[in-house]
Amino acid sequence: MAGRAGVLALLSATLLGACTSGGAPEGYDRVEDGWLRVDVPEGWTDTGALNDRWSRSWQDAEGEQGAVQLAAVPAWGTAGSDAASGQLVAEAQVGGYPGFQVENQDWPDLEADTQRWRIDFTYESEDGEPLQGVWWVASDKETSKTVAVQLTGEHLDEEVVTAIGESIAVIDTDATPSGQPSAQAG
Repeated sequence: MAGRAGVLALLSATLLGACTSGGAPEGYDRVEDGWLRVDVPEGWTDTGALNDRWSRSWQDAEGEQGAVQLAAVPAWGTAGSDAASGQLVAEAQVGGYPGFQVENQDWPDLEADTQRWRIDFTYESEDGEPLQGVWWVASDKETSKTVAVQLTGEHLDEEVVTAIGESIAVIDTDATPSGQPSAQAG
């Protein structure tokens, strides 16, 4: 009997060890803020707000050592993902990102509960160095609550891009980070 209990305890510990807290896959931390749920790579530094809209951000290392940045808009507003993604592209084209160019755009499944856009782009640093970026803009089909996530850097690891993109969800909540949708709400 004691042997059987030991085997069950070992099996349980093994199964629990494969899971991380909050339902995130191994190597990631699940973050929920406002209407957004996203998995952030473990060990990335929380760097706070970039501005009023992009109110959450993380880097792969602290300070100047950071080469990749993840930023989020936990509550864009209720304009929907199509309007929000169009606004991001328009702002980037008129000077927000020097050398901005859309490389690929995935259209949302209009029948899905979550309308999710993915836009891959390139741009240049202030020093003229080539950089990569990905935007994901998602909205709930019924409420049009919209969130956005941006990943930028010199080189983006496709596994990290895929993991982050697949984790993005518009969560069913009335919560917002500041009690109000972002100032850029539609």
